Amino acid sequence: ELAELLDEEKLSGVPVLVFANKQDLLTAAPASEIAEGLNLHTIRDRVWQI
Repeated sequence: ELAELLDEEKLSGVPVLVFANKQDLLTAAPASEIAEGLNLHTIRDRVWQI
């Protein structure tokens, strides 16, 4: 679904912000794991932040 949104021409160049809620929990995934799971490292045409 994220890939489909990023392909939308109207959203070209729009930054991506991922909210990782409940980071205070011991079971929370670290930002690096979230980025890997969403393949954010493959996004080259815009800024992204977790």
